[in-house]
Amino acid sequence: MVGLVLLAVFIFFGLFIGAAMLAVGLGWRLLHKRFARRGKAEPARVMDAEYRVLRKPSLPTPR
Repeated sequence: MVGLVLLAVFIFFGLFIGAAMLAVGLGWRLLHKRFARRGKAEPARVMDAEYRVLRKPSLPTPR
C-alpha cells in the first residue's frame, strides 16, 4: 500500500513539473517574440566553400 501511495505522489509531481516546464517554455517563446528587436537582421548562417571529390587511391593510407 505504501508503494502505491509513493508511486501516486511521484506521478503527480512528475506531471506537475512537466506541465510547468511546458508552460514556461511556451511563455518564454511568446515573450521572446513580442519583445524581440525588430529591424535588426540576424547574420546569415551560411558557409560558402568549395569541395572536390577525391579518388580512393589518393587518400592517405593508415599506418
